[in-house]
Amino acid sequence: MSQHLETSKLLFEAVKVMIPVLTGFLTVYAVGIGKLWDRRNTPVQRFDLMWLAVISSLAFLSFGFWALTMAGAIVSTSGKAGLTIPFSIEQALPVARISMGVGYWFFVFTLFSSAYYFLKLNINIRANKSMQPNAKASAD
Repeated sequence: MSQHLETSKLLFEAVKVMIPVLTGFLTVYAVGIGKLWDRRNTPVQRFDLMWLAVISSLAFLSFGFWALTMAGAIVSTSGKAGLTIPFSIEQALPVARISMGVGYWFFVFTLFSSAYYFLKLNINIRANKSMQPNAKASAD
């Protein structure tokens, strides 16, 4: 039983670290994307909304799996099943371990997809800025 308790403590610590990390990343990312949209000087397009939906969905899934990790750890340490998690006490710890891994991978996918969109948006802004002086020079 002490091994299960140590594993549950590890799961609690991982959740305690990852939820603020994910929340902080999304906050900083939203501010950065907002500034890039302001620099772009064009209205938000369907492409932008699609990427925001993908990034938000991945982050939401990551939050959900981290919550499932916490619930599994709570059930495994308390020894009482309830409405917290839809699994038995014996299944709670293995489900929590698996959901921790899945939550981590959704976090990684959130990072990669948001980095891709950020870079693509930055490249588009620079390409549009480099094309503007050429258009003015040809008009003169």
